[in-house]
Amino acid sequence: MQKQLIQQCNLAAKPVITATQMLESMTDNRRPTRAEVTDVANAILDGTDCVMLSGETAIGDYPVETVDIMAKIAQTTETESMGESIAELLRQREAVGQLSRDNLISMTVFAAAHSLTPTVICAPTDSGETARRLARFRLPVWIVAPSQYPSLCQSLLFSYGVFPSTCPRPNRWQNAKGSANLPSIGCVATVSTMALCLW
Repeated sequence: MQKQLIQQCNLAAKPVITATQMLESMTDNRRPTRAEVTDVANAILDGTDCVMLSGETAIGDYPVETVDIMAKIAQTTETESMGESIAELLRQREAVGQLSRDNLISMTVFAAAHSLTPTVICAPTDSGETARRLARFRLPVWIVAPSQYPSLCQSLLFSYGVFPSTCPRPNRWQNAKGSANLPSIGCVATVSTMALCLW
């Protein structure tokens, strides 16, 4: 059931948070069970955007250790390529004429990202849709999402690989790179290749 829900959310480009008793045994123990580690890894492989702890850190005896373990599991698991499964599902929809224009655009950017190997993808947004649609592919580069709306930037923090940045809406694309404050996330000043998604 969880796999199906995550897949449906990914197809709809909605952020997914998997929570509740992810590492429950660490409330009282320093180490998680193998089953818990597997559950966390599977949630990430299934395409969840966030894994969340609750009682383990709120009332548990080992909150710092629990966060460290969760981070290690996530970092190890995220090295696997997960975006291809969503791309394949979208290709199947395209074959029968059921692919929306927005999904077609995101698939085109996904393909371009694989062939051009950009340093960063810049997806200026007023709604967050473009950044969320790109996030489901689990690209190996940051998706910078400049927006003039602070509340939208906060909600985009839940999307995998998205770096939202509050900035005034630029009048020209040449201004977008400077407005998004790209150097602050470790990008080099002169980006070798940048895939851009238009407003």
